[in-house]
Amino acid sequence: MAVRPASLTSKAHRRLTAALDRRHTRVNRVQHTVTVLDPKKAKSDREKQEEARIRSRRAPPSAECSNVLTSCFVLDVDTYAPQSTEP
Repeated sequence: MAVRPASLTSKAHRRLTAALDRRHTRVNRVQHTVTVLDPKKAKSDREKQEEARIRSRRAPPSAECSNVLTSCFVLDVDTYAPQSTEP
């Protein structure tokens, strides 16, 4: 046996539609998340890693390379020594 309202404007119809609406509405619930790591600390660690990565890209050559002279920079003393014009 099914309950059928007489018309769309009847009191029974309004009650049935209200009951259906209550069943099918979504309820916003607060979702809880459990974190093991401190989010602020994790964010600061990621930022430090990013800064270190950027610094390593912009860094000048290491000190070992800057102290080494290649053959292009070494001048031959004999060829550039002033010529003596003594008789």
